Amino acid sequence: MCGNILCVAVAMLGIDAGWQPLPEGGVRYLIQIEPHVIDTLREGDAIESYLPPQVKGVQAYRITVGTAELPRQLPPEPVLPSTFQPEASVRPIAEQQAALVEPAETHAESEPSPKAAWDPPSDGSQHNESDRPWMTLTLTLLLLFASLGGNAYLLWIAIDFRRRYQTAMQQTAG
Repeated sequence: MCGNILCVAVAMLGIDAGWQPLPEGGVRYLIQIEPHVIDTLREGDAIESYLPPQVKGVQAYRITVGTAELPRQLPPEPVLPSTFQPEASVRPIAEQQAALVEPAETHAESEPSPKAAWDPPSDGSQHNESDRPWMTLTLTLLLLFASLGGNAYLLWIAIDFRRRYQTAMQQTAG
């Protein structure tokens, strides 16, 4: 295991990588192998070189043997405008509060809001009692009280069962 780590460390020392922009666009990735690493390759070992995350758009690779310093130049990134510039014909809206305005004929055709069923009419006419959901409210309250009563009954049974259990345990132990 330690021999493998030593081989990888020695092989990594003999590899250098660089990059440079291509005239037609993109990047050329350069891999340079030192002369003494060539013997390692003849034995069947492999060499790896990972692309750094800042190098994007690689169009070509060049592998050379040598010890020269490799360039690490990226192509200039396109300059994007930092702020949004509206068209010249567009003018900003004056500062005002937003409001929803519905056409009169649409409002008359729509159903009344749920709040309108509870409020007295403003024109003085009487609301029909069938418009109010008394039956639903009564049935819901009845079911709520039945549920609470059932839970209270189950609690009473559990307490009684625990009391009987403790009494039986005391009689068995004593």
